[in-house]
Amino acid sequence: MIKTYLTTTLFAILTTSAMAGSDMKEIAPPQVSTSDAGTYIAVFGGANFAQDYGNKRTEVSSPFLPGLAIDVRGTDSSDHIGGVGGIKFGYNFESIELGGDFRFQPAVEGEVFYLGTKQNVSYNQTVVGVPVSASITNDQNNVAFMVNGIGRFKTGTLVTPYVGAGIGAEYFDVTNASASISSPISGSVGLPSTNDITLALQGLIGVEFQLADHWSLFTEYKYLAAINPSFAFGNTASLGGIGIDGKFDPDYIGQHLGIAGIKYSF
Repeated sequence: MIKTYLTTTLFAILTTSAMAGSDMKEIAPPQVSTSDAGTYIAVFGGANFAQDYGNKRTEVSSPFLPGLAIDVRGTDSSDHIGGVGGIKFGYNFESIELGGDFRFQPAVEGEVFYLGTKQNVSYNQTVVGVPVSASITNDQNNVAFMVNGIGRFKTGTLVTPYVGAGIGAEYFDVTNASASISSPISGSVGLPSTNDITLALQGLIGVEFQLADHWSLFTEYKYLAAINPSFAFGNTASLGGIGIDGKFDPDYIGQHLGIAGIKYSF
């Protein structure tokens, strides 16, 4: 009798345990992977450390010589260092597995930034049989408004390299302009301030360093190209007794930018 009782009790305990284990398995929550999509904001600063001028064309005319316009091509330009500072807002889409710990993450971002520098273009050539030696200098305070497509290469570490390209607009504010001529006449003249807004294209490459949850540092190289800017200086004071008009009309102005910043991901 006692043996039968013990056997029955043991069977009941084992049955109850098995059912409890089965219930626990049924109510366990499924494992869900964490999403890596989301928005971010960043601030950055740096330097505009070199400039390119495509087809440095300048048209010079004079109301004293109606119908005569001289097309002069710049032969040299000087690089200057200026400041850069801005802010960007972006959205990271879900990353795509590439194999192992590597993932590719597309993103889109908008940014606005200030960039300032000087311009100095020299002219040394013969125009209609007359040797021309001159230079134009000015200060530029510009603002770029860009929309970028970004590709991040997540490595499974705290370091994430990325590349991108963008399109937008760049506003130029040209001040403190002057022209100096040593041939065929000698002298200098101040030029009126002017401005322009142009189509802008850029390419960039960078690397991001994770600091903590939500926070990271990044550094970037950007090449920003303003397409077909035109700076009409209008009628200036007389130079050697001859009033002149001037228009600087390059095919593009390219600017090399180096920046660093801090980013917060929501």
